[in-house]
Amino acid sequence: MDAKEIKSSLKQAREAIKEKDFKAALKYCKSVLKSDKNNYNAWVFVGAAAQEIDQPDQAEAAFKRAIEIAPDQLLAWQGLCSFYEKHETKENIPELCSVYLKLLELFTSDTDKKLEIYDRLTTLLRKQDEKTKLIKVLKSKLEMLQSASLDTYPMQKQIFKDLSGKTDLSETEKQMLTEAFQAVVSHEEFSDDDCKRIFTTCIEILYKAGDESYALSLALEVFKRFPQNNSSLEFLSRVAMNLYIENGTVISHIDEISERMLKCENSNGLPCIFEGFCAFVSKNYIGAIQKLKTGLKSLEYCVQGWYFLSKSQYLLHRYSDSERSAKTGINVALESKLPSVIVGKFYLLLGQSLAGREIWESALKALDKCASYLGQSKDLLITFCFTLLKMGQVSKTEQSKDCQVAFEQIKKEICSPKVLVHYDPELPLTLASDAPPVGVGCMLSHIYPDGSERPIAFSSKPEQKYSQIDEEALAIVWAVKKFHLYLKG
Repeated sequence: MDAKEIKSSLKQAREAIKEKDFKAALKYCKSVLKSDKNNYNAWVFVGAAAQEIDQPDQAEAAFKRAIEIAPDQLLAWQGLCSFYEKHETKENIPELCSVYLKLLELFTSDTDKKLEIYDRLTTLLRKQDEKTKLIKVLKSKLEMLQSASLDTYPMQKQIFKDLSGKTDLSETEKQMLTEAFQAVVSHEEFSDDDCKRIFTTCIEILYKAGDESYALSLALEVFKRFPQNNSSLEFLSRVAMNLYIENGTVISHIDEISERMLKCENSNGLPCIFEGFCAFVSKNYIGAIQKLKTGLKSLEYCVQGWYFLSKSQYLLHRYSDSERSAKTGINVALESKLPSVIVGKFYLLLGQSLAGREIWESALKALDKCASYLGQSKDLLITFCFTLLKMGQVSKTEQSKDCQVAFEQIKKEICSPKVLVHYDPELPLTLASDAPPVGVGCMLSHIYPDGSERPIAFSSKPEQKYSQIDEEALAIVWAVKKFHLYLKG
């Protein structure tokens, strides 16, 4: 069979397929293949005809043979794609995914065709719950849309839907979710009512899974767009208080958040507690106590409120009140199954309050309980050491070894760059003094733009010949004299 006859037979095979005479088409193709075993079109037509007369094995083999002959020709790949779509078995699904990916490579300049393949591929991956592969494909599709200057909002909306609720996000997925999140929140279709759903389906899940900082960054994006939204304000206020309890971090926008919360319809519960928290951060402990008590009347199970109430009372030396608040907070925290760090912080406060009342045995038990939640933390070691000092238990005997170990760890920590900072004349200063029963002490610190404080220097001296009130006054005078050169500037 010469070239002219081959061309004629292939034309007849094509016409036979159009007329649905598939057996005739196979006959024409086989005659061509007898003369030219590597005829690409003949193998493609065999595949197309065979799958229509229920010969799947022959059809698949024919398309694959054509691909072997010309790997970068579209026709056979499209035929194989059609075959796998008609025979979407468990075994064929991975093959179909591979075919879709190859077609995306081959449709180099046809954007409409590529979008069609992307849609079919993503539908298949969702159906198979192949989330990792799906995210890679979505990323590729988004990049194509961006390079073609096409509208990406529908795509970003879909990416957000696919990534919402996923907790084990990779850095790439986080970046994609952030971009999708920003696109969704800033779009004109996004309403105030959508905020609650976005917190429920995405932000709160990430936060509970342990990705607090990332969840917080997303929540702040919502707050910028909808500063009066209740879901946003409630989440940010609770997270702000939790972060401060856990590590002393003060998040940005707390004053604005507090101001917005007070404009809510019910400003007596959480808004009032958050206002008390802001007063606590500003060291207005009396004001904090008033606001926190008011808020807790309406929201008695707010564990953060009990913590800052107990802490404020402790710092004002109201040890009995602080003890009661700490015990209530412990019960609420345990009932609510909150993270161990928060329960541990309550036991630390309880131990400090009991030590302030000189109920030593109970104080040490509370600190021991704190250790079971927090381990040998810096705050616990400091409290433990000062408690033993007040008890008069520090000596060179065997019983003081624990205290000595704690003291050495504290001294090393306090003198490290993680705690002490260099003096900077451009930053504001704050001076704190204290007067425990065994002496007086003071600490000079810088106040940073984010509201955090870092110490520049510490000083202390033994003093026991004054009453407690006189010793408090002495501590203030002594501290000012000690650091007067810094304070004058």
